[in-house]
Amino acid sequence: MKQTHCLRGHLRSPDNLTSVGQCKICHTIQGRQRHFAKRDQILAAARKRYWDNPQKHREASRQWAKDNPNKATAIHRTWRWSNRSLCLLSATRRRARNTNTPFNLTLEDIFIPDVCPILGIPLFFTPRKVTNNTPSLDKIIPNLGYVKGNVAVISMKANGLKNNASLKEFKSLIQYLETHGVQ
Repeated sequence: MKQTHCLRGHLRSPDNLTSVGQCKICHTIQGRQRHFAKRDQILAAARKRYWDNPQKHREASRQWAKDNPNKATAIHRTWRWSNRSLCLLSATRRRARNTNTPFNLTLEDIFIPDVCPILGIPLFFTPRKVTNNTPSLDKIIPNLGYVKGNVAVISMKANGLKNNASLKEFKSLIQYLETHGVQ
């Protein structure tokens, strides 16, 4: 049943309401709009509670994950799936830190194409499994590190082929394959 008056009894006509359903006379908000209007206040209060004692909330979160391992795993997988570029960036940053490699990339520097620029095979993620088609961040000139302009997203297969070989070794391999008739 549609309400004809606001919470304080004023008539709900187009002249008396704002675009978000607020009464122009008493400024009360009706129904669902009331929830959304308070959303910012609710989120601000939740942030304040968290930052008043972040350790308490982290421990509670860890305990919930221990008590609900299947739900926690599903939530984690869903998050990783919807934030694939961020996960690729984070793993690369961790690898660079561990190997003391220069790193100054941001999320905007990573673009995952549909097709590998080297092999022409489609790039896609698969849940819980790395395949030849999985996107991989490649250092074009390895000595420069993971810096802007020196990285490209290529397939895991292409990155594996390129991993430790020099240009001279690639030319030797191509010459060998051509002389032995390998297609």
